[in-house]
Amino acid sequence: MDNMYFKEDLTMFYYGMNNTITESKSISNMESNNKKNEELNKMRQLRESADRSMKQFPKFMNKVKTYFIVEGMMFTIDQAMKEDTNISYDRNICRNILENYVNDHNPELVLKAMEEKTMYLSSMAKVIREEVEAVEEGCNKADSDTFNIKTSTNTDFFDKLNMMTNDQLSKSIHNSVLKATQDFVEGVTKDKENMKETAEKIKAKVDELKTDDEQVKESYYRAYENRIKTSRKERPKNLLETVVVSLSENAHRDEVLKEAFINEGKTNLDKIMNVATGVYVTLEAMNSSRLQVMDKRVFNEVLTSLNKK
Repeated sequence: MDNMYFKEDLTMFYYGMNNTITESKSISNMESNNKKNEELNKMRQLRESADRSMKQFPKFMNKVKTYFIVEGMMFTIDQAMKEDTNISYDRNICRNILENYVNDHNPELVLKAMEEKTMYLSSMAKVIREEVEAVEEGCNKADSDTFNIKTSTNTDFFDKLNMMTNDQLSKSIHNSVLKATQDFVEGVTKDKENMKETAEKIKAKVDELKTDDEQVKESYYRAYENRIKTSRKERPKNLLETVVVSLSENAHRDEVLKEAFINEGKTNLDKIMNVATGVYVTLEAMNSSRLQVMDKRVFNEVLTSLNKK
């Protein structure tokens, strides 16, 4: 009896051990499978991340080229205007115009065009190529976290630019901006003199009539306003004044421009002049450097985009 019970207990023990071992193996296999799945998921995520980075890399390098071209031209502008503290210009507008131009014309094609133009632009393009290459070498194409321009690369770029200043180009840009500003001031002064002279003539004419008829007087005053508007419209305007007039007129119609240039119902002419000068100095720098010869089409494109801001 004792032996029989002992055998049964032993059988049960082995049966339980087998179950435990089987369950243990099953759990171990599940854990192993889970671990493999986690590793596979991690590898898949890394691969997907790398694929995304590889796709983003060309776009990043285009942005790098755009950045250096824009900063190169901003350097050109600042060099030309650094000695003249009487002329202020909106540098953000300068940068926006340049960025739009480079992106619209493809940064790589702009660089190639620079290499084939003036000595100044080809030298700048060479410096840009060097810095673009340095940025590319510092990136891991499969890791977007490495997509950046190092401070040392940026510093190196401006150090090289400072060694290739062009005094003749700077003088040409500055003199053009200075003349445009002077011509604009002279035009406004002439308008004021014309307004005063015309107002005096109208007043003398009304006095000669010796009439109390308000409608008659009003007709003469309207004629005065029309004459002034016609005189302003027909007077030849340079590019700078054209931008000022366009911004001033659109500031009363466009909500964005109104917020930028209208304060308590009054037009902020200083701010408009600052923006207009930024436009002019940028276009003049592009023209004088031969980056883009200015014509009516290019100017109108810039003016249209400006009025949409």
